[in-house]
Amino acid sequence: REITELMSLRADPASSCAEVKEKALEKASEIETRIVTLTNMAVALTRMAEKCDSDSLIGDCPILDALDDNSIGDSP
Repeated sequence: REITELMSLRADPASSCAEVKEKALEKASEIETRIVTLTNMAVALTRMAEKCDSDSLIGDCPILDALDDNSIGDSP
């Protein structure tokens, strides 16, 4: 998706290489932000899983309880 958006700039002959560079840096920043968000989610899920004894019934699942409380999946 990111590459396609950058390549679409070629369709406008008035575009400059500076515009492509600016968009590329914006995309890189967006990707870095997503990586941080996903890493934080992975850490949180791992911590939740470590607290699970696997013997509980679904109604007492600490992972689902934590997800209800924290809503870690509510990311942009």
